[in-house]
Amino acid sequence: MTTSSRETDGGVVWTAASTSFYYVKLDDNHRPMQVWKHRLGTPQKDDVLIHQEQDSGWFTHIHESASGRFCVIAGGDHETSEQWLVGPCQ
Repeated sequence: MTTSSRETDGGVVWTAASTSFYYVKLDDNHRPMQVWKHRLGTPQKDDVLIHQEQDSGWFTHIHESASGRFCVIAGGDHETSEQWLVGPCQ
């Protein structure tokens, strides 16, 4: 993948088969706002947008569920938060 580290938050969650991974892109103000899926061996322009936070006051992060079966998208601010499961990670 050729994404510059300035465009991402640096974290990834791999799919179970390790053929793809999810990552978070930063907006122009360096806020983590988008979750993308990249398939190994394909150009970055073919990555799929999975989630985009519309509220500029919220931040988006990803992590693997405790079972390892899901990618978890977490969003929130200092008062409120939400989480969504993406998966199973395939």
